[in-house]
Amino acid sequence: MLAPIAKLAEQHGAAVLMVAHRRKGAAQSADDTALGSRAFTGLARSVWHISRDPDDDQRRLLLPGKSNLAAVTTGLAFSIMGEPASVHWDDEPVRMSADDALARETGNATGELSALDEAVAWLAEYLATGPHPGKAVRKAAEADGIANRTLDRARGKLQVKAEPDGFGGPWVWRLPDDHSTECANVAPESTEYAKEDALAHTGDTVAHSDGSALHACSHCGSTDLREVPIHDGRSIRRDCSRCSKMVDFPVWRPA
Repeated sequence: MLAPIAKLAEQHGAAVLMVAHRRKGAAQSADDTALGSRAFTGLARSVWHISRDPDDDQRRLLLPGKSNLAAVTTGLAFSIMGEPASVHWDDEPVRMSADDALARETGNATGELSALDEAVAWLAEYLATGPHPGKAVRKAAEADGIANRTLDRARGKLQVKAEPDGFGGPWVWRLPDDHSTECANVAPESTEYAKEDALAHTGDTVAHSDGSALHACSHCGSTDLREVPIHDGRSIRRDCSRCSKMVDFPVWRPA
């Protein structure tokens, strides 16, 4: 059945896109989960998979499977948000293959850690020696290829605390007193981060307690934040467009 389609595509120089559902159950590779004949993925030159983000139920991952005509690349992530619904693509690449995602779903993970797992492990090790200035943590994370948004999510999972180092001193990050090797399943309430952020703002800009701009919602990790004028427009707060949680405390706008 597929041979005539392949011949037609070759004659006209056309690309053929086929969509298939995945079967549930054990499989050696993600490509083997496609419903129907094995020929569907066998004949294809490139196979991509869509799956849920194991770290965020609202996020979907577009991950590479088979790739015969190009080098294997990183995946992408997107969320469906708003009314009417629209697709919002993340800026960060996803360092996970379809086989890695399948292994995590079936409890047989042996592939690379997800970007969030890597960031959590990195941050826990970095802060294991004691508190560090928040700006220094972000700079070191960026040097090691960890994006700000991912670092913020890792900070939430580890329940990292931020506090001033003495009067007028820099804000420092530290692990919680009861920190263990097991991370929290959810991020702490955004109000805790918002308090720290509001304390560090200057002028009309709300920032993290380490002085950097707030990049993501600490509830769901979304970077799609919207400004909400309040008090007759004399102050403003930011809400998350995905989960509608308040990200910042209100900030006064000078007249």
